[in-house]
Amino acid sequence: MQKEKEEKSRIRKTQEFLTQVLGFSAPMFHGRGVFQYNMGYLPFRKPITTVVGKPIDVIQVDEPTDEQIYDLHDKYIIKHYKNILQNK
Repeated sequence: MQKEKEEKSRIRKTQEFLTQVLGFSAPMFHGRGVFQYNMGYLPFRKPITTVVGKPIDVIQVDEPTDEQIYDLHDKYIIKHYKNILQNK
């Protein structure tokens, strides 16, 4: 999340100083710590929703042709869209 530019803020002064010293604008990270949750570089804990569908039947071929690859890709895309529509 980007903070609005304020001419006199401490964050803005720090950014300008680092830009002068380093020659480029360095990103400033904000997250949680390992032992403290107030400050650090680790990402904040957020739930991740994962949806897994039915597996695709695949016959293993040592040297598949382009047609076999395209057919399998089409099966994957169709199953993927069906999975998305079912779990909206």
